[in-house]
Amino acid sequence: FGFGIAAGVNIIGNTVLAAIEDSTLYATGSASVRATEEATIMGFAIGGAGSQKSAIAGSIGINAIVNGIDAHVKNSTLRMGGAIEITAEDRATLVSLAGAVAVSTGDKGVGVAIGWNRVSDSVTAYADKASLTSTAGGVSVLAKSNSLLVGITAAGGGGTATSGAGALMINSIANSIDAHINNDSSVNAGGNVSVIASEAASLYSAALAVGVSTSGGAIGAVISYNFVGAVDNMADPNLITIADAPASSDAEGSKNISVKDASTADAASVTA
Repeated sequence: FGFGIAAGVNIIGNTVLAAIEDSTLYATGSASVRATEEATIMGFAIGGAGSQKSAIAGSIGINAIVNGIDAHVKNSTLRMGGAIEITAEDRATLVSLAGAVAVSTGDKGVGVAIGWNRVSDSVTAYADKASLTSTAGGVSVLAKSNSLLVGITAAGGGGTATSGAGALMINSIANSIDAHINNDSSVNAGGNVSVIASEAASLYSAALAVGVSTSGGAIGAVISYNFVGAVDNMADPNLITIADAPASSDAEGSKNISVKDASTADAASVTA
């Protein structure tokens, strides 16, 4: 009898914060408030078994990146000669491989592989109760995410008797992207004013199961579910029910962009 199992659990959960709060700044140059996260997971779980009798192999890989990236100016006054930039940026990368191979030369071989991978980051850039003045430059509030998830799950089972293989894989990118100016903020700029929330998520998935028998039946089964969307979407695999993506999301994945309760927004041009 041959038996082999592999398990891997990798989780990154960070909070990255860049902020100016309860302050007054005057300068002839520019001001930059920037929070950047570049979390990377490379997770591999591979199980194997071989025997003249029954052989069973299994693997499970669980990988998650759950970060908070926050850049903001709050209850503060910034009067700069150059540009004012408030930027929160996420560049998460998750690569996962879960594999299992079982081979028997005299009986059945069974291989099972399970992969669960998730990127769920919160990216926020904002000005709250702030006075932002750039005499010669622009004012930019940018929340941006470029997430990459690659998930591969493969299983194989072979023997002389009835053999089989099964692969289950669930992959999801469910980020929250928010850029805003609110709560009586004042914005004056000699250049452009932009408030941008942008997401460019990429998900690549492959699932494979192969069963081989020289004298009996063979079964190979695959279940793969992949999701890219908002955290409150009912199609999120962390929830039970399945529905379409929310109407509020667009082709570029932008989430929340707002200029609200701002007392002043004067500039050469305003983009929101």
